[in-house]
Amino acid sequence: MKLGWITVQVNNMEESIKFYNEILNLKVNDRFKKGEMELAYIDVSGAEIELMYHHRNQVTDINKGISIGLEIDDMDSWIKRLESYDFAIDRDGIVKLEMMSYFFIKDPNGLNIQLYEMSK
Repeated sequence: MKLGWITVQVNNMEESIKFYNEILNLKVNDRFKKGEMELAYIDVSGAEIELMYHHRNQVTDINKGISIGLEIDDMDSWIKRLESYDFAIDRDGIVKLEMMSYFFIKDPNGLNIQLYEMSK
């Protein structure tokens, strides 16, 4: 089995694409409109995050126990990168475990994004 995509409903497509593309440095694979819906597919190592914007529906509670975990190579450089965009590390700060270190930020819709680095 292979993960195809994770769907994230968004309130502002431009703001969401900017976050995933410019800030997290992830490529937009495809983007199109279908009726009142707009979709964008963000590449994450072969799987995708599907951003879905529906003109009639606003996302009000996206964070019910959901987060997206993204592995990073160099935690210090990512923290500096995020600080340059005025992103604060969320929740518990940097958590260091034996096998990994991680922290959370929020995307423009309030979704928890967990950035983690495996211990070397």
